[in-house]
Amino acid sequence: MDPILSLSPKALLEVFRANGVKTFDRLRESLRDSAITGNGDGHEQIHKVDKLILFVRDMLSKDTIDDMHHEARKIEAEVIRQRTCGISGILAPIIGLSTVLLSTTLTPGFSWKDHALSKITNTDQRPILMYGLGTAGLLTSLFSYGLYAKKNANHQEKMSAIAFGICGILLSAAASTKEKTGLPHYITAIGYFAIGPLALMLLGSDMMKIPSKRAAGIAASAAGSLALLALLSKINPPNAISESLEAAILGAWALGTGVHLAREDITPKHANNEPLPVSALKINNGKVA
Repeated sequence: MDPILSLSPKALLEVFRANGVKTFDRLRESLRDSAITGNGDGHEQIHKVDKLILFVRDMLSKDTIDDMHHEARKIEAEVIRQRTCGISGILAPIIGLSTVLLSTTLTPGFSWKDHALSKITNTDQRPILMYGLGTAGLLTSLFSYGLYAKKNANHQEKMSAIAFGICGILLSAAASTKEKTGLPHYITAIGYFAIGPLALMLLGSDMMKIPSKRAAGIAASAAGSLALLALLSKINPPNAISESLEAAILGAWALGTGVHLAREDITPKHANNEPLPVSALKINNGKVA
């Protein structure tokens, strides 16, 4: 007799939840073979098969199928969301740093040593900086949403993700305001350069407490600390070298984390519809170990 026929309805339900809809295929085969060959002790075996058929019919009810489809769509949406956010984390630093290089190259008389990047907002190259860094900032915020929405993210990680998302918004705002506007531009620019490193340091300090996240925590803390040091090394007056170095460090962390986010498999094991071999199940008194 097939071991699956020895399972109680409760244990069979556990097998179904662990293996998905293909459990039914295996069960149908087992029921058909048992009914045809007549294995077992006559009426007792037929009674067992009948009970399992009723159970399968119940499991195949419309509500159950609808729930399965809803869960599958939900999982698919989560996978798409996380991959999209991960790709955003990869693209944000590439677009941002490319924008800086292009705009500084095209700005006559620009000096990386003597000028801050804000100087470009007063030149004809402002649209390049505005649209490029604006896009990078929005992608950074989308990437941060992916970090926030991760199922295993704790409270402090979520708060750090929110802070990093705000950092992206401030980057877009700083790029869209001219240096000549004064306070609005400086508040957004300083906010970006200050919040980014602090968010990573906060994130890293919490992740290092968890053994499985320790390596990622060290990377986040190191990136935040180096970014802050890069800015403080030349803060008065700020120049394009220190600003771009900080942005590059933050970007390197976002790129690496984005790759991990995009490649991470978040599909639950029971959702891949690949059944476990029945022989691998440990059956004790009708229960699956």
